[in-house]
Amino acid sequence: MKTYARTDIGPVRSCNEDRYLIRELPEGSLLLAVADGMGGQPGGEIAASAVVEALSDFAPASPFGIEELSRLIRNVSDRLLAKAEADEALFGMGSTVIATVVLKGRVHWVHVGDSRLYHLSGDRLTRITIDQNMAQFLVEEGELTPEEARLSPTRNMLDQCVGCPECEPVTGYFAYRPGDSLFLCSDGVHDFLAPETLAALLTAKTELETKIETVVRAVLNGGGTDNITLIGAELGDR
Repeated sequence: MKTYARTDIGPVRSCNEDRYLIRELPEGSLLLAVADGMGGQPGGEIAASAVVEALSDFAPASPFGIEELSRLIRNVSDRLLAKAEADEALFGMGSTVIATVVLKGRVHWVHVGDSRLYHLSGDRLTRITIDQNMAQFLVEEGELTPEEARLSPTRNMLDQCVGCPECEPVTGYFAYRPGDSLFLCSDGVHDFLAPETLAALLTAKTELETKIETVVRAVLNGGGTDNITLIGAELGDR
């Protein structure tokens, strides 16, 4: 299994509030995660770092441990909320998270917010997660098209985050075949590239590192203003 990750502060922000993790777990499973902090400096950095630090210490009792992972995210959320309530300088801080556990032909995932998971099988790129924001709600209500939602200010209005009251992570799983790939990214990637452009770059017949670097360069050259984080993993038969 091959992995590659890239994070970039972008041309506008004064700090990078994105965090990512690539970690081997017991039983040969692989944990991948992207967290995108919000709430401004220093809150966003604190929130995203808290998520990734908790995942770095994650010790599941079962091979996949996805329910344990979901509880861990809720516990981090409660701690962040308490910290924000105790310090007005941290008011509104929170983080997204998309995390996957890969083992034995299956990908289990947990998701909060608008960072995304994509699955590439053959030439087909499938978006797995659904953004938890107002723009997505308006798409579902028929008030915005997906392209309008990508450009709408309402995409920054999250329904859920790690650090909000009653954080409820969404979980799921799917099967994969050897040779498939996973891509996890913050909204600094998918907000600034049209879906067809991102799909074309990620399905290109190039090395994983080249794909990731090409996507980041496309975001920067295309006027991206947010932090950018993208993890790729080519899946074997583990």
